[in-house]
Amino acid sequence: MNGSREAFINNDSAKLNFDQENGPMDVFAERLLELQSGGLINKDALTVTYDN
Repeated sequence: MNGSREAFINNDSAKLNFDQENGPMDVFAERLLELQSGGLINKDALTVTYDN
């Protein structure tokens, strides 16, 4: 099992850094907003389109 997966399973917040500024959660949210602004996901961000 890789380090990030093990940290997630064990809820090791020191390794996950979810509360870190510009950390993984900020990057994830930023990428979702990029997809939404590009018209690739709908307004509620629950479904994704696979159309090109």
